[in-house]
Formats: sequence, C-alpha cells, structure tokens
Amino acid sequence: MRREIAWLIFDTARMMTRSIERHVRSTGVNSNQWRVLVQIARQNGQTQSHLAEEVEIAPAPLGRLLDRLEKQKFIERRPDPSDRRVKRVYFTGKEQAQFFDRLRQLALANFEKVYRSLDDKDLRELQRLLQKIKTNMTDEPAAAPAKNNNIVS
Repeated sequence: MRREIAWLIFDTARMMTRSIERHVRSTGVNSNQWRVLVQIARQNGQTQSHLAEEVEIAPAPLGRLLDRLEKQKFIERRPDPSDRRVKRVYFTGKEQAQFFDRLRQLALANFEKVYRSLDDKDLRELQRLLQKIKTNMTDEPAAAPAKNNNIVS
C-alpha cells in the first residue's frame, strides 16, 4: 500500500503540473519560467543559488532563463547588500501586475477543476497529511540503505 500511495502522490503532482502548464501556456510562459515565477512569488528577493535549488534547475540554465525574464522586465537581479558576488532575484513591480494577475486567475481556475470533488474539510485533511509526509522527509536524517535492493516491491 505504501508504494501505491507514493506513486499516487508522484503521479498526481505530475498531472497537476501538466495541467497548470497547459493553462499558463496561453500567456507565453513556458513551464520552467512558470516554476521560477511561482518560486519568486513565494519568496521575493531570494538568492539566485537558492532559487536554482528550489526549482531544480542547474545554475547555468537558470541564469539564461533569468536573463530572458529580465529582458521581458518580469524580474530584476540585484547584488546582495552583504556579499556583492551573490545575486538576489526580485519582481520588477507594478508594470507586470496585470500579467501576474492573469497567471493567478489561470492557476485558480485550474485548482477549482482539480479540487472540485473535495470540500474544505477534505482539503484541510489532505493538507495536514501531505504536510506530515513532507515533515517526515525533511526532519529525519537519511535512512540507511535497505538490505532488500528491490526498490519496486
């Protein structure tokens, strides 16, 4: 049962990502740009290296992606006040508000479809359980390798 739940979580996350990507494609944003913009929205002003870790894009390709977003005036990179070698990534401001509002509307419409058969109680329980799993994965030290090397059993 645990394996099936793990695959269900993985497959659901993959399908949700694809669904959102289909919705936002109409704005001219690709999937990597969407992931980066969402992560910046979650933490505006984070370092470029932290952003690379969070979106799981290697630093060089992320740098090129940020170059494009900067040319489009979505973001700007500024030196860190305490370490000029470090770049921090920020949204540019109000001039892109309409674009980001459109992205938000598309995402919310997608979430309505995804969660349509769940009520607020279901959503709170799902959030609680997923948070417990996430905490288990981040708070515990790495487990020793299992003696059974059959990873699909």
